[in-house]
Amino acid sequence: ISDGVVVVDEKFLTLYDLKSGAEKWKSKKVSGIIIDLGDFGIAVVAKEKQLKLLDRNTGETIWDEKVKGINIDQVCAKGIMYSDAKGRLGLITYEGEKVWDKKGMLEVPSVRFKPDYAKELMYIEGTLYEVDLVEGDYRILLDKIDKKFAEKEVPDRIEFIEGAYLLSSASNLMMLETDGGLRFHKYWDAPEMSLAAKIALRTVQALSYAMAAANSASASYANNYGYNWQSKFYQDQADRFGAAGDAAGEDARKRFTATKSKGNLQIVLAIVGEGGQGKASGFVKVDKRTGEDLASMQIGDKEPVYDFDPVSGQVFLKADKKQIISYLF
Repeated sequence: ISDGVVVVDEKFLTLYDLKSGAEKWKSKKVSGIIIDLGDFGIAVVAKEKQLKLLDRNTGETIWDEKVKGINIDQVCAKGIMYSDAKGRLGLITYEGEKVWDKKGMLEVPSVRFKPDYAKELMYIEGTLYEVDLVEGDYRILLDKIDKKFAEKEVPDRIEFIEGAYLLSSASNLMMLETDGGLRFHKYWDAPEMSLAAKIALRTVQALSYAMAAANSASASYANNYGYNWQSKFYQDQADRFGAAGDAAGEDARKRFTATKSKGNLQIVLAIVGEGGQGKASGFVKVDKRTGEDLASMQIGDKEPVYDFDPVSGQVFLKADKKQIISYLF
């Protein structure tokens, strides 16, 4: 911390003077994050169930708050934001007063963004909140966003562009005014996977799920005969193979709805031009400030492994294992 060195051992948290090395004080052992809060004191987490504020001069506890599964999320102007075992965000002032408690707590957001030091945007289960980090208040900017985004997509990125908030996913762009009003919402149809990709995916998934089923059967057999450790081993294997099958599908979905965002440009993998799904697959270059399509390009039936340079306008597409093609886009 600013005026000393904190050492934690099996019994104590000890503060030593930074210049002389002399011991200044000792406090009972704590574990987890230790944060220097300046004149307010030193915040510590004890065994993931207590948040303490220690006097920086004596090490004595100023206040002690019990919160199951506590983890410090951030320090803001109003106080300390933390998450608990139920996946909720709480806020407690430097004086130990809870600002958000029980019904006033927010869920931990899946996407968050700070446009400045005084506020933070949090996307939580379909709702976009604007949190005032100075006053500790929050308001809903827009709800049911998951219903408004096409193809069951949800925002995975928030930016501040042209004085407004841009929410984006693989195939959706939505720009909101700072008061929550809609400036624009654009959606582009994503191409389907090629036949070869579908066959490869189904092969991987079929093998994974078959191994999951076999291990699950072995777990059941071992459990029936009282072989508890074998049963747990096989069940763990079954869970891993099942998860591998699910992950393969999710990875394929991401590849074939892959977007790239750099500066004021976003490249969207979409259906462009005429023809079947494979022949119509391509890229759309979008101005994120307006949602306007600037250009499009067909790539045909290729796996979309690519990158682009927003300065030169080039797109680099991995055509096969040995070839990279550059397009001026």
